[in-house]
Amino acid sequence: MKKTIIIPLIIQTCLIVIFLLRLVSSSTPGNINICQTLDTAGTYTLTQNVNSSGTCFIIATNNIILNGQGYLINYSSSATGYGIKKTEFIKILVIENLKEYKYEKRK
Repeated sequence: MKKTIIIPLIIQTCLIVIFLLRLVSSSTPGNINICQTLDTAGTYTLTQNVNSSGTCFIIATNNIILNGQGYLINYSSSATGYGIKKTEFIKILVIENLKEYKYEKRK
């Protein structure tokens, strides 16, 4: 009897968590000025240089266009990271007009 109540409750809780995470983490195509996960297809256009202590942009879906407009991504200033990192299954991605700079401490 307890198993039949617990399993639907676990499934319902998981679905709520997935919904809330998707609500919080969903990106909106358009002008951007901060590092973020790009998880909605469309064109993203940088409006200024961006900085990240680790990875700046994570590409999490297909059909992303990232137009840097000549701006700079300064990344990995205090942790290991990438300027742009794509998830494993991304096949369609366009990156244009962008400069990357990996921060390195001088000794």
